[in-house]
Parts: sequence; C-alpha cells; structure tokens
Amino acid sequence: MIIIPSGVYSILIEIRINHKVEQFSICNQFTDGMIIRLALLEDKINPLFERYNYLYSNQNIDMKMSREDLKFKQTDAFMAIITSILDIRIDLLKMKLNIQENPGYMNKAAHQFTEKIDFYNKLWEDIRDNAEDIKEVSNDMKEAIEKMNWWQKNMPDWLFGKRKGRKELEKKSDIFEKESLQHQIKFKDNIEGAMKLGNTIKKSFDGENKMSLVYWKDDTGEYSYYTDDLLIQ
Repeated sequence: MIIIPSGVYSILIEIRINHKVEQFSICNQFTDGMIIRLALLEDKINPLFERYNYLYSNQNIDMKMSREDLKFKQTDAFMAIITSILDIRIDLLKMKLNIQENPGYMNKAAHQFTEKIDFYNKLWEDIRDNAEDIKEVSNDMKEAIEKMNWWQKNMPDWLFGKRKGRKELEKKSDIFEKESLQHQIKFKDNIEGAMKLGNTIKKSFDGENKMSLVYWKDDTGEYSYYTDDLLIQ
C-alpha cells in the first residue's frame, strides 16, 4: 500500500476542487457526476480538518513543551489552515449547487456558511497569536533563570545547585525566541490569504451582490443554471 502524506493529499484535493470550479465556470451548471464528486471531496476533507484541528487544539504552548512538540503543533496548525481553506472552497461550490438545486434554502445556507467562516477566523487568529504565546514562554524561562540565586545558577546538582537546568533553560529560551519570529514569518501569508478569502465570501452575502438563476423547461426536461453575468428582476 502506498501512503500519501497528508500535505500532498491536500494538494491533490485542491487540484480536484480547481477542476470542479473550472467545469462549473464553463457550463454554469452542475452535472450529476459533478455533484457526486463534490460530495466525495467534502467527505475526504472534513475528517482531515477535524484531525489537525484536534491535534493543534490539544497541545498547549508552555514551558513543559519541547522543541519537537512545538514543531508538531506548528505542522498541525499549518494543515488546519490548509484544510479549512479547502473546506471553504468546497462550501462555496455547494452554495452554487444550492442555487441550482434548492434556491429556497439559500438564506439558511448562507447564514451557516458565514458562521463557519467566523469559526475559522477565530482559529486563524489563534494560530497567528501563537507567535506571541511562544515569545511569552521564552520570557517566562528567562524570568525563571533570573529568579535563581548565584549558587543555583552555578553549582551542580550534587551540590544542590541547578547549573544543568539553568543551561537547558537558556538554550530552550533562545530556541523559543527564534521560533516565535519564524512562526510569524511562516504563517503570515497563509493566514492573511485565508482571512481575505473568508471576508470576500462574507461580503458576497451582504445583499448588494445579486445573482440570477436561469430556469427553463422543454420537451427534454427541466434545466437551470446560475449566473452573475445577468440580473433578472
């Protein structure tokens, strides 16, 4: 069995989503096959987000955390961001599907969508603020060192000192201070991009941006498709 890393798997899902967007942009209509594949994409991405959000949320940033633990938390945070963006893009396609299949459900669907975006915004803000949390832990370590007296700082354990612990704290404090800056750099663009996407979608539900559902019936059946190029009142 070939195991695909989660990061690569998310990229593959994004490619599939882009393909669905392209298909929809060409015909402005969802076929039965597109609807089925969209449901399959949703079933794949939601468990991925739940997994990484759970792992991220259950790892506290404190003095007990090792550098390896911090790296794992940052990886989980990155994957939570990526999968949440993919989930939003899937929901955006589902909104257009609702326009085609169930326009009467649009208001409720739009409300649920904005609530989900608000939830993701809080998550993205929390991840962004991790840089300050990591910096605060670094400062706590420095403060703990400053509270040691001369004997504790310089004498070994067998003489009731804490020299070894002091050196470990100094090293760990420096690492966390650098990680704080790296965290800010690493996540800045991803979080800003995610928030921009969420805010853009929320603005599209403010009532000013209108859309039309073109519907007709002939001898071969009933048809409808969404368009924002034509406004029918």
